[in-house]
Amino acid sequence: KQQRSGHIFFGVFARIARGTYRITYPVGIPGPVAPTKDLDPETSVVQLEFGACQRVVKLGELENSPWKPFSFDCEVAFPESYQQIRGYWFGKVSAQVGSPLVQRVN
Repeated sequence: KQQRSGHIFFGVFARIARGTYRITYPVGIPGPVAPTKDLDPETSVVQLEFGACQRVVKLGELENSPWKPFSFDCEVAFPESYQQIRGYWFGKVSAQVGSPLVQRVN
């Protein structure tokens, strides 16, 4: 079966109030990945999304780790809103993404 890039999960909405939130997703790769001409440390593996905020995880950041936390902050300006939780896979390297932790920081 051919690997194709695309959203690996989407459609879950988190209902939250105005403020700044730290979003943390556990991300990993199931086994060692050797660099090739198409795979180097800057290769994009997954894009983690929360509403309009996002963070791209690169192959070099994963360090052949089964799980590693990746965080980013997201400012929500509306008094009460639903933020969609999504993950996009670039189709280059097998990856696993766990459920996000959403923490209000301000």
